[in-house]
Amino acid sequence: MKEVTHRTRLAFAFGISTALNLGLLLSAALYDPRKPPSVLSRAADVLTTPPGIIVGWLFTPTHTGRVMVEAVFCSLVFYAIVVWATLELVAHLSHRGHKNEGSSLRLNE
Repeated sequence: MKEVTHRTRLAFAFGISTALNLGLLLSAALYDPRKPPSVLSRAADVLTTPPGIIVGWLFTPTHTGRVMVEAVFCSLVFYAIVVWATLELVAHLSHRGHKNEGSSLRLNE
């Protein structure tokens, strides 16, 4: 079986982050301020809050178009790091579990 490397996990994380950010952009495009916010738009608002805070810390507000590009870029990187760290943690815990399989005490023997 082929071992999944750190680079493969990172590439997968960027793919998931890209899909998530495309969904957020689609949600923003479909938003109608005249209607009450849907569950999708509220979820998108929650998901864009952490990268939005990072954008506020890193960049000074300038042109609206530039701020949007910076926000999407930060969101892409932020969620790629979150997904990558989660994948690495799961892989580490899974590998650790397989390593310790033979050393556990068996009470039924």
